[in-house]
Amino acid sequence: MLFQLILLEEVSDSFSGSLQERLSQFCEAHGIRGDFDAIAQEIGVAVPAGRTVLDALVKLRNAAAHNGQITEESLKQFKGEWVIPLIADKEKLHKLVGEVIRYLFASMAGHSREKSATLIELKADEKFEVRFD
Repeated sequence: MLFQLILLEEVSDSFSGSLQERLSQFCEAHGIRGDFDAIAQEIGVAVPAGRTVLDALVKLRNAAAHNGQITEESLKQFKGEWVIPLIADKEKLHKLVGEVIRYLFASMAGHSREKSATLIELKADEKFEVRFD
């Protein structure tokens, strides 16, 4: 999961600020603000009121980057106590992180929750569709 969380850095590196700020800018630029929360809801992961999946991912990344592990202790070090219940169900946590990362990269190619395919035009008479469903 650490490597997946590191991809958050890569996908947002063309923006400036903290990781949280860069990811927020990325989501805004690609029109996907709030989509991670919808993904979490579909998976059955509940994020506390006033928090977002993006907030949780940043806390997880910070905890993992410190010593390569996501533990209660590492989350507490980065004021992520509220994330501790999310790590209890490892299957859902892994699914959430994987789906968000997949969605991030798909959004770079034009995918959104409303649009699940992108038409690529090579030449006027050469087109193909990339589907994300």
